This record gives sequence, C-alpha cells and structure tokens, in this order.
Amino acid sequence: MIKFQSIRHIIVGLIALLFFVSSCKSTKNTSTKSLSKKSTLHILDSHEKASVDFETYTSKLRLDYNDGKKQVSPSATLRLEKDKQLWLSVKFLGFTVAKAYITPNKVQLYEKLGRRYYEGDFSAISNFLGTTITFKSLQDLLIGQSMIELNPTNVEIIKNEKGNLDISPRKPSDKYSFSLTLDQLNYKVASYFVAQKAKQRQLDVVYESYQNIENKLLPSTMLIDAKSASSQKKLNVTFKKIILDSKLTFPFNIPSGYKPFRF
Repeated sequence: MIKFQSIRHIIVGLIALLFFVSSCKSTKNTSTKSLSKKSTLHILDSHEKASVDFETYTSKLRLDYNDGKKQVSPSATLRLEKDKQLWLSVKFLGFTVAKAYITPNKVQLYEKLGRRYYEGDFSAISNFLGTTITFKSLQDLLIGQSMIELNPTNVEIIKNEKGNLDISPRKPSDKYSFSLTLDQLNYKVASYFVAQKAKQRQLDVVYESYQNIENKLLPSTMLIDAKSASSQKKLNVTFKKIILDSKLTFPFNIPSGYKPFRF
C-alpha cells in the first residue's frame, strides 16, 4: 500500500514541481560566445509572448514516482485559477488519498491514510526543497514559462549544440547555480537546472513534450530528477485532458482529528 511518506513527497514535489522523476541532465554549452544584446532582448521578449493567457486551467495528471526503493503511479486532478489559487486531488486505486490547496500566501494539504496535514506558507517548503518557491514560480512551471525573472542585463544566452538557447546568470550566486534552456522554435522552456552546492542538492526538470490546446502550447510530459547526497527521487508527470477557462470550484477542508506535520 502507498505510504504517507510517498504521498507527502508527491504533493510537495507538485507544489514546486521540483522533485522525483526520470533522469535528465543539465545542458552543456559548446560555445563560450554569448549572443548580442539585440538577440538577447528578442529571445526574452519572445519567451514572454509565448506565455499562455488564461483565467482557469484544469488537467488530469498521471504521476509515475520512483525513489529506487518504491514505485507508485497515482493519478491526480489539477485545477488552477491564474494568480489566485491552485487545487490538487490525488487518487490511488480509485480512492482519494490526499488533497492540496494553495494560494499566493498559504499552502494547505492533508493525507488520508496517515491522517496528517500541513498548513503554512511557502517558506518551509522552500527550505525543504533547497530553492525559493512561490505561487507564481509554481504556476510558471506548470505552463512552461521561466520560474526565474529573466533580466537582459543579468543573464547571458548561448546557442547550444542542438540550436536551443541556454540562459545563465552573468554573475553566478555563491549559494546556487542554475541554467535554463529555451526551445529555439517556440521559445518555451525545454529544461531547467538548479544546484545547491552546500547541501549537495541538484534538480533537473525537462519538458519532454508540449501539446496544442486552443492554439496555446502547454506542457504534455514533464520529467523531474531531484538528487541529494543520500537519495535520488524521480517523477514523470503526464498532463491529460487539459481544459482552459471553464468554471471551476476549489473545495477544501482539513478533516477534524488530523495531526500536523512539518517539512
């Protein structure tokens, strides 16, 4: 039977979309020559224009999780009202086992088998994952946009061997290293990499494919690989039956008698 620890990890990962999945590698640059300022501005502007405009979003998810010791494949329903609220319901063998409700200022989730719940802000989850997570960054990851603010004066862009566009900071951070790759054809995010050297944590996210929904490109399959000194957790997220701008409800109440947990 799926255990509480697995459910908690799955939900935490979806909150940030930064966790368990199929192996992927960060892109390596084969050139040291940055693109011109004009080209950089064009690319960043094209990425911004590739963002999907919507009021609400809903999708069925297939989640394939593997941490080397156990493998589980629950399903989930995701609902999102842009910039306002996100709702997630996770099922296993046809039964609802967990729910999460997230707003820009609050994160709530509970798990039925362990009768446990979490209620707080993003800070504890950011600390748990080793990188800053906000509602907007989660939303951007779901739609294939950069979760990092891309300022043309602070980043450099290099074409890699596949012709895609590698973006990295001009002045690397002492705490984190990251790179972001855009697809040269549609300017959506192709992959994302972040590492926290002090804590020996590394995260790779790859958007394996996109799908056209009402002439808008949205992720179809996302592969995520979270590594630490002691573990490697993988998750393959498949987005199915995406519907935009329908009327949605976001019912959520933490059941009485549940005990709190911490990340």
